[in-house]
Amino acid sequence: MMKRFAVLLFCCLLATWSCKLENTFYMENVDALVNVVDGQLVSDEGVSFNVTENASGRHGFLVPDARYYMTFDILNSNLDIRIKQLLDVYVSPATPLTEEAPGHDPVELLQGGFSGGYLNLELGIYKAKGGNHAHPIVFQYTLDEVKKLNLRLFHDGGDENPASLPSGALETEVRYYSIPLTGFNFDSLTLTFDVVTTDDAGATVVEPYTAYLR
Repeated sequence: MMKRFAVLLFCCLLATWSCKLENTFYMENVDALVNVVDGQLVSDEGVSFNVTENASGRHGFLVPDARYYMTFDILNSNLDIRIKQLLDVYVSPATPLTEEAPGHDPVELLQGGFSGGYLNLELGIYKAKGGNHAHPIVFQYTLDEVKKLNLRLFHDGGDENPASLPSGALETEVRYYSIPLTGFNFDSLTLTFDVVTTDDAGATVVEPYTAYLR
């Protein structure tokens, strides 16, 4: 079972460039979380990029308010870029915790971090091999009197997980989620989600796990 929360630095390293940029500047395989703002891709750090080449295979992606995890090359100091990969980020506001849990299927927390007023998560989601995964991920929260924000991730995966199906019948789909944190006044943050582990007898089971994020 995963016992740690890995921090993924979603940034463009712009602070290191400063006045050293020249017209010959070139940088490969940069990763950033970006939003579509006024027809441009803008990073969580507020940097606007000029898309001059698109090798991602995706078109028509400048949809207002869309959010992406982007891998790209910086071609020059004007921040002209070549997009190499553009993955959807699901913006999922948390709602107050309810008594009725909307699913307890496990997920894998691959990486995570904070930027742009979001908690950003890279999740591995189990699904039946060859199938289409449309099962929802839901985030709910409680905020206690000591400003401890507790997020709970619920996943209704239709029992498509290693505790119910043999490993050969499953595959993992990677998805990106951003949970807005603006509006919450908190000093500490936890995320609880269900994971696959083994019991004392060696059987595969599902149980909740809490990651302490801040």
